Amino acid sequence: MSVPVITRVSGEILSASNYFPRFNDTIYLDDAVVHRYAIPAGCDLALINPRVASDGSQGVVYSMLDAGTLFTSAAGSGLSNQPANDSVDVVSSAAGDTTQTVTIYGTTNGTDTVVAESIAMTGTTPATSVKTDWGVILGFSFDAALAGTFTLKETSGGLTITTLAAGGTSKGIQTLTDTDTGGHYIEMVCSGSGTKQIGFIGTDVSGAAQYDSQALNGTTPVFSNSKFSTVTSVLTGDLEATRTVTFYKNSAKAPAADETSGTASFPITAPLFVRVPGGTTMSMVRVGSSTLAVGVACWNSKSTGATS
Repeated sequence: MSVPVITRVSGEILSASNYFPRFNDTIYLDDAVVHRYAIPAGCDLALINPRVASDGSQGVVYSMLDAGTLFTSAAGSGLSNQPANDSVDVVSSAAGDTTQTVTIYGTTNGTDTVVAESIAMTGTTPATSVKTDWGVILGFSFDAALAGTFTLKETSGGLTITTLAAGGTSKGIQTLTDTDTGGHYIEMVCSGSGTKQIGFIGTDVSGAAQYDSQALNGTTPVFSNSKFSTVTSVLTGDLEATRTVTFYKNSAKAPAADETSGTASFPITAPLFVRVPGGTTMSMVRVGSSTLAVGVACWNSKSTGATS
């Protein structure tokens, strides 16, 4: 009879004997990478039991339930001639485009800090941003469509960053339907090579508006700098038109020294059992320098000894 098995998504390979209806094993967290395992729907209960590290000290693991894919983006906008410590100019090909406002989202040069600036359109006369140290433009949107073609340029050299045809209302902004991210970091993986900057618009754990951005590292997972309660939009203006990005919510990331708790997260400093329901993904990452041994015990719903 076939039985469900735990699937290794990343991290240490579990032994071949790890099959249901019942098994026990140990995972050794000896590096700072995320260890992620998919728990099959046939599993009633998975227990994580951290034990004393091999050197005699107690390690710490940050573990949570991974709620799965948040969003897979469409291809990026491929903006070029990024300002790189410059202001930007906005202009329309129609003289009558003087009642609209464009909001530009981008980074402060040399940082991941995302800033939004609204600029009133002045028809065929270029209007210049107040901000003079834009790094990367991530996207923009209008409060009303333009009658003419919109052009965005970097000021000093007058080079075109991008254009938008008449009637368009945004570029580089992709809106999410499932916005709940559970108050955690956002993991993202590019569909191919590349280090372009990706931005986020959402709310922090207190419900306040929050922006963030992070550079991609090809197909290697990277994380947002901040925790998000919701993400309403991702900013993909800098992303190549040949690339997409997949975002994961409730992803594990090593916390800062002062982060000791959080929704669906378990910073473990003593032996503790954590319930992981079937059909979800268990994520763990070690915090600290000592190897941490994590005992795992799983039961199939029809096996004897399972608890509710």
